[in-house]
Amino acid sequence: MQPMAEYDPAPRPPSPWSGSQHETQHRWQLDGVRNLADASQALRTLAAELTAAHEAGWALSEPMRNGHLLASRPSRRKRVQTAPEPRPVSAAAAPAIGWRLRVVDEPPVPGDEVLHLEEPSARRTSVVAWTDHALRQVGGPPLPMSLLGEATWQFALAPVDLGHQLWGVAPARVGPSIDLVADGSAL
Repeated sequence: MQPMAEYDPAPRPPSPWSGSQHETQHRWQLDGVRNLADASQALRTLAAELTAAHEAGWALSEPMRNGHLLASRPSRRKRVQTAPEPRPVSAAAAPAIGWRLRVVDEPPVPGDEVLHLEEPSARRTSVVAWTDHALRQVGGPPLPMSLLGEATWQFALAPVDLGHQLWGVAPARVGPSIDLVADGSAL
């Protein structure tokens, strides 16, 4: 005689998928989206489906690649015997990503675009200079003091001779970072 399986007092929620295996492609969900509100709603709907599957005992059978999802779940008997994994904490906002400072001081070669801070095309660029062991803004649109403080700290760690030149401040093309581009540097 086998011992009876312990009854789970908190049954799992219903599964959004049937059976014990589920396979689908998650690459089409944003096709046809016309604005950001529609995109966020589509992603929330997908997130709700995947969260419900997780809470119902589903797990990935292999890492997702190119949107291919292959999931399985154990039998009812096994699901009753094991507690569900804790739900991922997603109610809080994502943590703020720290940013990095990139120093760009590249000698130009013929054909390169070059930053010239005195030209009218650069008037919307914030300009800083290294003085007295700190970055100080000397022109252009105002920068937040917190950004100047963090940039000073990171700039001081840069393994370059800072000299007495002017630097343009630009948002990096990727991520929450900024670039300090030397006057006369290749872009």
